[in-house]
Amino acid sequence: MKILANLSIRNKIFLMLIAPMLGLIYFSVHSVMEKSSVSAEMETVQPLAQLAVKASALVHETQKERGATAGFLGSKGKKFVTELPAQRRSTDQKRAELRAFLKEFDANAYGNEFASRLNDATSRLSQLEGKRSAVSALSIPTKEAICYYTGFNSAMLGVISEMIDLTNNGKISRA
Repeated sequence: MKILANLSIRNKIFLMLIAPMLGLIYFSVHSVMEKSSVSAEMETVQPLAQLAVKASALVHETQKERGATAGFLGSKGKKFVTELPAQRRSTDQKRAELRAFLKEFDANAYGNEFASRLNDATSRLSQLEGKRSAVSALSIPTKEAICYYTGFNSAMLGVISEMIDLTNNGKISRA
């Protein structure tokens, strides 16, 4: 106690403030480190979010094409004669956007399972032209054509759902 009594007021104030200042510094550094971690994760998640948008847009168009295809085949080519080609053009636009994005996207950076799912979906997509030709020629059963579209859409939606599991921070994946 005599040591404290012999200290100047300036030193006594300094001693009183040192513990709160150290606590403030600790919590500040901790907060900055946490925000830095979240920021780094967001940079990792951003390409996934872009992929999800492009994949969802393509799924939406292929669902509409599936409906037009069912109508076309069900009517034996008498209905949806103009709607089906128009819908195919819309699907082609979204497919081109997805393909352009995938040229720059490194699926392997997100793990083998994700890359495998994405590869499955894109390989199904590569069958689209053949299925379309068969539909136009009325040489494919309606059920088979619809199953193709359903299978592709399911595979692509599986890729999108896999993206949610790829982030460590659940709040970011639901943002």
